[in-house]
Amino acid sequence: MYYTIMPPELIFSESEERGMPKQVMIEMDGVPLIIEQETESDYHIVQVISSDPQHFLQEKYQPGKKVTFQPLLKSTI
Repeated sequence: MYYTIMPPELIFSESEERGMPKQVMIEMDGVPLIIEQETESDYHIVQVISSDPQHFLQEKYQPGKKVTFQPLLKSTI
């Protein structure tokens, strides 16, 4: 049994084999986020992963918000 705030599809690798969207964990302005790819460079925020409650109140980090992201290294979760 796993006790975590992370969704199961991020923990278990077979989720990608089932056609789940690519999600990436990034840090934007010091705020850890999980984003999901829509196009080559366009993503949207799926989840804020932070222990600071102020990060959840900032509109630019709200889930569903569109962000442009160019990964330096290919790393998916």
